[in-house]
Amino acid sequence: MPKLRLQSSDKEEFLVDLETTSCSTMLTTMLADLGLEKREEGKEEVVPLLNVDARILKMVLEWAERRLEVMDCVSRRTDNYSVGSDNNQDDWEANFFKNFDKETLFELLKAADYLDVKDLHDKACKAVGETFFAGKDPDEIRAALGIENVIIQQDEMPTSHVTPTCPRVMLESSDKGFILADIEIVQASPTIKELMAKLGWNAKEGGDCKAIKLSQVNFEVLKIIIEWLEYHRNDPYLPSTTRFTENPTNVIEAWDEDFFRGLDTGRLMELILSAQYLELKGLEDVACKFMANLMIGKTAEQIGEILNIKCDLSDQEKKQIDIDNQWALNSN
Repeated sequence: MPKLRLQSSDKEEFLVDLETTSCSTMLTTMLADLGLEKREEGKEEVVPLLNVDARILKMVLEWAERRLEVMDCVSRRTDNYSVGSDNNQDDWEANFFKNFDKETLFELLKAADYLDVKDLHDKACKAVGETFFAGKDPDEIRAALGIENVIIQQDEMPTSHVTPTCPRVMLESSDKGFILADIEIVQASPTIKELMAKLGWNAKEGGDCKAIKLSQVNFEVLKIIIEWLEYHRNDPYLPSTTRFTENPTNVIEAWDEDFFRGLDTGRLMELILSAQYLELKGLEDVACKFMANLMIGKTAEQIGEILNIKCDLSDQEKKQIDIDNQWALNSN
């Protein structure tokens, strides 16, 4: 049987049967896009999974392999005209999830969502509810999740940034990272919208088309862009207009200010270039505005430090520049 090497986010590799990965819609789409779903036996390709560490990936694979065993048993029983429920599988899964603490279960949920393993995701959700929240009142549930008891007035309720029934599209970054994102938000990018049209994506129904390749956006920046688009999902300016020309001030919304402040200068520059490539005018303008604010009132040397530009002039050359420009200083 053909094999595949899955590489976790912490660079550990797992050699698995290609059939084991069939439970993951994300991996199935990725392999089809890379032309690996019908690969020859003996060739072991490495597929990086940038959002799943080795500890969690091992658990996902254990569950997936057990799932295949059960499917095989059910198939044999059907061939022999035998019927009956698989209580052993239910017992195994109950014990499987029971071994994990709350944090591990939540990490497993995130991995199942990233890999788009619906059955594992649904059963892990059920395990979380039964293990940690069954029989508890709202205050106990908030305490279990570490949530403060904050009352929000109806008119202060934030607009939802999640559309459960929204079709999703697979985006492939320049460094072969993959993200499933709502079609509704990624169509804010004219670049992505055009690529989707060329591949025959149906904006209302989605589809099993190939991943949308974004040749000038790396995985880390793509995650940042998706997060920004999710927050600004319902902003009226998002699809094509620009706030900078409509509101030419240096004022930035508090959320955006905090969002960009968490990025180093190099990543911020990558974000601006990627926003230009994707034609996300709103993101590009507010990111440029944030960058400009960083430089207000700064000297040339301080701006160089912000942009990580090192002065390659010698002390002699700097002194000569001062001499050559002395006339300008004297005129003041």
